Amino acid sequence: MNPSKADKRRLRQAIRAATLAECKTHKVGAAVFKGKSLISLGWGSKRTHPQSKTFNCQQHAEFMALAGTWKFDLVGATIYVARISRSGLRMAKPCHNCEKVLRASGIKRVWFTNSEGQLEAMTL
Repeated sequence: MNPSKADKRRLRQAIRAATLAECKTHKVGAAVFKGKSLISLGWGSKRTHPQSKTFNCQQHAEFMALAGTWKFDLVGATIYVARISRSGLRMAKPCHNCEKVLRASGIKRVWFTNSEGQLEAMTL
């Protein structure tokens, strides 16, 4: 599936969120959209959430983006995930735990940056 111009614009929100991440080596950001509306942003954080089961005792960007949202806002929504490293955009495919949380939340599609820095999609 090829990303549209709108998908590329929405990815920019995830990239902006990634700049807020607390990790110095790779910064991950996430943006949740339903239609044209931005629902939520999230970024990698050293603080944890009681329901977060991610490794390294960090809250992943995807989980932060979903925390505090309403389930009915997320059903059918799309999340964009970007990872910034010192060499540019890198692989940001959600980990297994984040993928399970996204699927349970009702998110329909995930767009993420791949190892070449291009957008790649995955349907849940």
